Amino acid sequence: MKNRKVWWIVGASVLLILISAFYYVSSAQPVTATRIQKGALVNSISETGYVKTVDQYDVEAQNYGLVEEVMVATGQQVSSGTVLMRLKNPDLDAETEQAQAQLALARGELSQAELTMASYEMETSQAQTAFDRQKSLYEMGAVSQADYEAARDRLQKAVQQVELHGQYMGQVQSKIAIYSELTGSLQSKRSALIIKSPIDGTVLDLPGKEGTYITPGSLLAQLGTTSQLEIQADLLSDDLGDVQLGQPVSITATVLGEEVLSGVVSEIKPRAFAKISALGVEQRRVPVMIKLNSSSKLKPGYEVRVSIETTRRDGVLLVPREALKSSEDGRYRIMKISNNRVVYQDIELGLKGREYVEVISGIEEGDLIVKDGSQVLDEKSRVKVQ
Repeated sequence: MKNRKVWWIVGASVLLILISAFYYVSSAQPVTATRIQKGALVNSISETGYVKTVDQYDVEAQNYGLVEEVMVATGQQVSSGTVLMRLKNPDLDAETEQAQAQLALARGELSQAELTMASYEMETSQAQTAFDRQKSLYEMGAVSQADYEAARDRLQKAVQQVELHGQYMGQVQSKIAIYSELTGSLQSKRSALIIKSPIDGTVLDLPGKEGTYITPGSLLAQLGTTSQLEIQADLLSDDLGDVQLGQPVSITATVLGEEVLSGVVSEIKPRAFAKISALGVEQRRVPVMIKLNSSSKLKPGYEVRVSIETTRRDGVLLVPREALKSSEDGRYRIMKISNNRVVYQDIELGLKGREYVEVISGIEEGDLIVKDGSQVLDEKSRVKVQ
């Protein structure tokens, strides 16, 4: 009888312990936890970019014309002076022919005037000889004053005739100079209708298509030296406050697969431009140039994704942003787990990233915290880490 009573007491105690344990476990709220570790906190700006050649040349039309023939293809290697395309301008041809005809007429007119001038100069020479003789005879009293004055008048008339004809020849020579300059200018414009490559390089694009009518300044071709490539990324002007020359850049692209290329910010253009977003919103963007350390499989015109590292701190305590709780006075705290109970801990933040923040004080490496800061947990409440 006594033994049965003992066993009953033991059984009741065990049952009570089990019930207490069950109550303790069931009352503990399940949470997802994370352990504080040190690492690198990196802030970056990501944007789409486009590959281009460092030395890129835009070949533009200098005159009006019609693209008559394209001599090369996109991607073709060309040498300096290679004919890329030919344009035609019938009006320019007609103007050139007219100017050349006027120049020929003026030169013919000058040739005739030179013959006439030679005749006038001969007459003047003869009149001068006759006057000299009459003057000598008149001084000796061998001829009358009337004969002397007649010889003088003939000389003056001959001299005046030479002077007037010289003025006329000057006018003809002026016309020749004008028509020569005009012809040269028109010939230069006609020569500009033959579009040639300014460099040894690769044809990147040929906007000038056969049969297209173009105006001065129209882009006909783009050429570049593909030995050195760079990337242009048009960043929002609001993001430029954190971007500086020399910052490291990571480059990814579908064509690269898992390979990640590196580069640096080499230039920030001084002027923004307006661009309409996919949602129809006008944005102000600034071109930022990125120098590639290696181009790998990239080619001019390829689309890539760039990530510009604006700030970096290594070896800092990292806390996920989602673990933070903010108080009414603007301070931050986290829910630390100690002995399976929640302890609210104020912390001081340093650098803030998109996913993690730096903690300067309040926690230590290895501390266990509740990962979801939005979870409602009373301080000192029991938790069960999942």
